[in-house]
Amino acid sequence: MQRSTKIDALFGKHIQLIRKIRNMSRQEVADKIGVAQQQLAKYESGLNRVSVGRLYKLSEALKVSVQELIPPKLDTKKRLFTAQADSMAAYLWTKLEDNQKKNIINIMRELNKK
Repeated sequence: MQRSTKIDALFGKHIQLIRKIRNMSRQEVADKIGVAQQQLAKYESGLNRVSVGRLYKLSEALKVSVQELIPPKLDTKKRLFTAQADSMAAYLWTKLEDNQKKNIINIMRELNKK
């Protein structure tokens, strides 16, 4: 059996982010894909690799395509950081009130004028 890699860890964090965006518990997703909650935790941490069959079940449970579960190809540390920051920003965005989102959009517009 092959050892997990940094890509497996990134993949797991991406799955975890999608699960959180969907407001689903680890137990809920684990039940839907037929594994123990601890196994899903290992997938999300990158300790265990996800099989193709399990990947398909994850896509069904999270209501996304298999392609959406796979993080973009990352070939540099800078891009890895950017992808993680983008994912975190997307997750945090879902937690904001509408007026907070409007304020952030206005700030971003101002920053882009420079």
